[in-house]
Amino acid sequence: MTHDTICDNGYLDELATRWLGRWESLDIDYPKLTESEYTSDEALKTAMRDEVVAAGSFGQAFNEKYFEDTYTGKDSAFFTRFLAERFPNHSILRSGFFYYPPGQGMGWHTNADTPYLRCYMNYSLNGDSYFKFYDQKTQKTVVDHDVAGWNIRTFDINREKGDWFWHSVYSNTHRISAGFKIINNLK
Repeated sequence: MTHDTICDNGYLDELATRWLGRWESLDIDYPKLTESEYTSDEALKTAMRDEVVAAGSFGQAFNEKYFEDTYTGKDSAFFTRFLAERFPNHSILRSGFFYYPPGQGMGWHTNADTPYLRCYMNYSLNGDSYFKFYDQKTQKTVVDHDVAGWNIRTFDINREKGDWFWHSVYSNTHRISAGFKIINNLK
């Protein structure tokens, strides 16, 4: 898993302001779970036992209706160009889009049903949010804190059970996350 920050990108900064301005006031019926219910080691053990692939049962972080009303063709073209520079000769496919208001997260899951390299670009209003994953080599959980502004993470999603990439998210601030499958299929 890699984690970088994106600094001084005018389009992304405008995008975060535009999206948050629209979504902060929405009254979305989010699950009322605690941080521990989303991301604790005990929650991970339960997810592993139940072989949770997708985290829908742990909380749906964003309703597609709100996303589709906000995400423009210009936004799509920007993300595709931005990621194509980082991943030449790869197809870039949108795979997920989430808005987390303060006190929300996504429980432990693997996405093993849709393997490929995954890239998430997320915006954290003040850095009080994180991505947590299970390191198969050390057999320990790792908390990877966001920085204020834009973050970009890449990691492999594997179909093989022993190589599943367990991960979860929690936010105490407003957090946007745009996910993409990165497919190495172009010459």
